[in-house]
Amino acid sequence: MRPRTRIFFFGIAVLLLPVFSAGCGGGGSEDTCPEGTLPGGCGLEGECVECIVDADCSGGVCSYEGSCMAPSVCTTDNDCPPNSDLKCFDGICTEPCSDDSECAATSRCNGRYCYQARCKEDGSCPDGWASVEGSLRCSYQG
Repeated sequence: MRPRTRIFFFGIAVLLLPVFSAGCGGGGSEDTCPEGTLPGGCGLEGECVECIVDADCSGGVCSYEGSCMAPSVCTTDNDCPPNSDLKCFDGICTEPCSDDSECAATSRCNGRYCYQARCKEDGSCPDGWASVEGSLRCSYQG
């Protein structure tokens, strides 16, 4: 192939690159996400996701990966994984605590159990929290 021909094809490839890279994982925005998805927030910024908050899922819950799923709810401590310290609080298996010192450094204690904040509907983490890469979780920054 002659140098001029290679340059011509390279120029066409460069011009078409944005067309083929738009969509999920390619800088998700209102204009590039496929129908039925929305731009991710927090640690999923630039990705296209099904949901950011539970309200985005009709009757389901929004996973930390931005997918709608059926709610998995515990009703008693026996519903939590065996051989773990997890307890059932408000339908969620989590670590019991009485203060922040009993939780991982990136979590907080609400007086009953450890939790990590979630991405808010606007795609940001609450004040004092930072996004966790690849997730809708937020970790406490103090």
